[in-house]
Amino acid sequence: MFFKEEYDVWKIQMQAHLVAQDDHMWFVITNGPMQIMKMKAAVAITVGSPQWIEKLLE
Repeated sequence: MFFKEEYDVWKIQMQAHLVAQDDHMWFVITNGPMQIMKMKAAVAITVGSPQWIEKLLE
C-alpha cells in the first residue's frame, strides 16, 4: 500500500532508479519527451520561412 507519508522516500528511490537506467530519464519524466512548438506566423509571412517557438501550455 502507498501512503502519503512515504511519498518523499519513494520519490527519491524512483528518481535514483530512473537515473540509473538513463541519465536523461528524469528530465523526460519531468519535462516530457518533446516540447510543443508553434509557428511564429508574423515572421513566416515577412521572411518566408516559418520560425518555431515553444508553445506555452495554459
